[in-house]
Amino acid sequence: MLKGYENRENDYSINFLDALLERTKGLFEIKAIKTDNDSVFTNRITGYEKSTDPLNPRFHVFDHWCNKNGITHYLISPGKPTQNGHVERSHRSDQQYFYDNMKEPETIEEYNYRLTLWNNWYNDLPHCSLGGLSPNEYLKKVQYVFA
Repeated sequence: MLKGYENRENDYSINFLDALLERTKGLFEIKAIKTDNDSVFTNRITGYEKSTDPLNPRFHVFDHWCNKNGITHYLISPGKPTQNGHVERSHRSDQQYFYDNMKEPETIEEYNYRLTLWNNWYNDLPHCSLGGLSPNEYLKKVQYVFA
């Protein structure tokens, strides 16, 4: 699932997660999320040192959301994008085949419409990492196995 927002606010990361949980409800359970150390996901790098009590740091709204929903939030090590290789590979494909060939959208709705078309097309392509299955085929196979 991909979705664009007009700016980078913490509330948008929570909005995305709410939409993701709604979309995956009944299909599979999300047990963990791995992110980089961007400020829309964590204040573990900058915010902890601002806490008045270092043993009880102020947690980020993203962490609170994950805790409330029983989801473990993992962070990659700072400056180590290779620890999130699948995401980085996906970003590269998005850049090469979507962003590099896209004319500037006039509205966020137009952008998200195009992004949805791209995501649907991409998720029907065979992927080597999935044994030649598309992500959609793989998801159906996994659902069948765990049903």
